[in-house]
Amino acid sequence: MKETGFAYSRPKEGVYRVAVESGGEVSMIVVEERTMSWKYRDGSPTKVAVLYTQVTPTLPREFKIPPAMLMRLAELNDKFTFGSLSVGGSGEKVVFYNASFFLRNADSEILYEYLMLAHSSRTSSRKELLPFLQDASGN
Repeated sequence: MKETGFAYSRPKEGVYRVAVESGGEVSMIVVEERTMSWKYRDGSPTKVAVLYTQVTPTLPREFKIPPAMLMRLAELNDKFTFGSLSVGGSGEKVVFYNASFFLRNADSEILYEYLMLAHSSRTSSRKELLPFLQDASGN
């Protein structure tokens, strides 16, 4: 992680919170190392990195996401080469950008590229989706 040049913390083993700054914006991206349930053909563990970052503010559970926003979210997902947008949260609603990649043969340059991709996807998606929330709240 250090070789990417981004500031990060490690709240627990295999989990990193990375601050990616570019274009005057900062994205906090969580990177989790996970071991899959199967092994590579050579018997070694299959490990992946899962990245996610929050795109929208946290919304109350009772908030109804406007249908037009869900349609735009689906359109944006269709254009991504890597990763996707999802609606999740525990109790509340949040739009996240998610991506993952296999760690075998991955180096710090690949991690850097995925972090930049997550940041770019988050900021561009945020610009597309926030107006729907402002319209829904009447602001």
